[in-house]
Parts: sequence; structure tokens; C-alpha cells
Amino acid sequence: MQDKPENKSKTGRPRGKRTDATRVLILRTAAMQFMELGYDKLSLQEVADLCGVTKATIYHYYKDKSSLFTEAILLMLRTALARSEDIVRETPDLHGKLKLLAIGLLRHSHVEFETMMRKASSVLSEEQIASIRDQEQQLHHLLSGVFRSAMEDGIIRKSNPIFLSRAFAMLMLMRNQPELTEGLLSPDEAATEIVHLFLHGLDPHKA
Repeated sequence: MQDKPENKSKTGRPRGKRTDATRVLILRTAAMQFMELGYDKLSLQEVADLCGVTKATIYHYYKDKSSLFTEAILLMLRTALARSEDIVRETPDLHGKLKLLAIGLLRHSHVEFETMMRKASSVLSEEQIASIRDQEQQLHHLLSGVFRSAMEDGIIRKSNPIFLSRAFAMLMLMRNQPELTEGLLSPDEAATEIVHLFLHGLDPHKA
């Protein structure tokens, strides 16, 4: 009886499920590290070490750092969009929707997204930047839809839903300020403050 051939390519790299699992591991690890450190502070060697693979393995899947960055950020944005869509669909009230959306975004974002993109833009192609921006825009469309529905239901006053979605996202960047990052506010606490300020302003009767 002949032994079954090993599921490897001529280069010694495994094929099939193991290959897919390695690629996913690299992508998820890179996504977390890019969001934690930003583009310029993370090297491919560090990603390889965290994944327990060689740097050559990363180059097998991604031709360079900018390609890995693009795919990693797209993964992060798609995951955030799917998570946000679940929240919008399953949470009935506006306050609850906004708080859960804020908690999710605050828990999964450590560096200021625009700062990270600005630093990475010099090494990204126009196509890579466009693909990231298009995916990011889907999050804003989802959020603007939440505000539009609230306006139609008479819950909030009429305004520009796109402006509101951008303003809400900008408020969440406040937690990245140095004086607010040293254990003063957890993501849940920051989300509570942000949503209250956004919906009620500083009206003392809305406490």
C-alpha cells in the first residue's frame, strides 16, 4: 500500500487548509498590530515573529508591507461594518445603538485612523487608498442611515445625516487624547459620555 503524498508544493510550502489558516493568521495579526502601533512602527519581521512564521512566508502571500497593510485594514473595516450592522439591526432604540456602536469602535481602535492613513499614504498606491476609503465610507453610510431613520421618526431634529455621522466619529477620537488615555475612561465609560454629549449636549435637564 502506497503512502499518501504530503500536501506540499515543490517549494516545501503546505497547500490547502493549512495554507489558508496561515494567511488568515498573518492578516488578523497584522490588522491588530497596525491598529495598535500604526503603519510606520510595525515591521514585517515583527508580524512574522508574532505569527510564528518566517518573513519569507509573509512575502509568499503579500508582495510588500503596503499590500499587507491594505488587506489588513480592509479586514478590520469589514469586520467593524459587519459588527455594526448587527448592532443596528438588533438594537431598537437610538441611544442603545449609538452606545454599542461607540463601544465597539473604541474597543477596536487604538491609533487615530486619519493619522495612520496620512503616514501610510506616501507608500500606498492610489488604488490601495481608494479601496480603503471606499470601505471606510460604508461605515459612515451605515451610521448616517441610523441618524436619517431617527429624523424620520421624530427622535432627533432634522439635520445632515452625513455631517452627524462624521461628527459622531470625530467625538470618539477624543479618547485618544493623552490626558484621557491613562486609565481615566474605559471604552464603555467613554462611549456613555460621548453618546450623552452627542444627543443631549450640556443641558442640565438631560442628565
